[in-house]
Amino acid sequence: MNTDHPGEPDLMARTDPVLPGDDPTEAHYATDTKANLGEPLPLPAPFPTLDTSPFTEG
Repeated sequence: MNTDHPGEPDLMARTDPVLPGDDPTEAHYATDTKANLGEPLPLPAPFPTLDTSPFTEG
């Protein structure tokens, strides 16, 4: 569980960058994919799903 933002997933992958005009400070990502540590985090093609379970092993 995310201790900085309780109730929010630990991991996030942002994809599909959007530049709504000529000002790069307005750029953002259209898609957020979230997962908790220890769960698989789907990544966009061609990347495989990220297995985060090794990060929970002590």
